[in-house]
Amino acid sequence: MSQKCAFDIIGVVFESLTITDACCHDLVQEGKVCHDTLIKYIADKPHLVAHETQFY
Repeated sequence: MSQKCAFDIIGVVFESLTITDACCHDLVQEGKVCHDTLIKYIADKPHLVAHETQFY
């Protein structure tokens, strides 16, 4: 996954932006382990911990 796609995905999560079909496809191809790791990383940020359940 490119760095641009990674930033675009974060923009979707936190700013209600959109991503291209190609970036969406890349995200799906990364699989559940990548998804879970990303969610864990986001949820470990102190200002986001209170909202962890929103990301699952």
